Amino acid sequence: MRVSTSNLLSLGVALCLPLLASAVDIVSFENCYVRFQTPRSGQTPQDARITTLNWPTSGSDVARTINDYFNFKEKNVQLFLNGGISALNYANYIQALCRTSQDGLNLDSTIISVLLPSGVAKVSQVTAPADELDPGNEQASGIFGIRTNQPLSASDWAYTTGALMKQSIAQWEVLWNQNRHPQAGVNLIRADGSPVIMTMSLFLQ
Repeated sequence: MRVSTSNLLSLGVALCLPLLASAVDIVSFENCYVRFQTPRSGQTPQDARITTLNWPTSGSDVARTINDYFNFKEKNVQLFLNGGISALNYANYIQALCRTSQDGLNLDSTIISVLLPSGVAKVSQVTAPADELDPGNEQASGIFGIRTNQPLSASDWAYTTGALMKQSIAQWEVLWNQNRHPQAGVNLIRADGSPVIMTMSLFLQ
């Protein structure tokens, strides 16, 4: 979906960055896949972005990664979440669900890599076989790998930061508490510099 920036306020999108073009793509977070990754010591923010275009991930790869949480064997693959309120709860940006959040994914420096709907259409979700998960990990749910059915394009990936995500959610909360009911949104940037607005459905307690 493309829309002129002159119409954004009428759509109720809460923005936290200046727009970079006169028209931008708008996507729904619920139609995306997402990964939160905080740069490790010595990494730059760009290093933490997901840029891979071909994914041969197997179910065994996913199981091995879940079982080796701290990547002691250094063979882990990158895993993802479905976009939506559950992903934000998992990464501790909101506390709206009765489920455990992961520490360290909601720092200002955290890089949020988003596989846009154009990319989601090119991949399949890959989950861990239950019989390959260690005891205690059988309940791992909602976390999956991806396998490409056709190569991704660089434009299928877009990025934002933990700081911008938190600003967007805070702005949405202010407007909601004023009995204005906007649709939350956060600006993303593709590798080529083109902007994307990602709208989000938020229902906070």
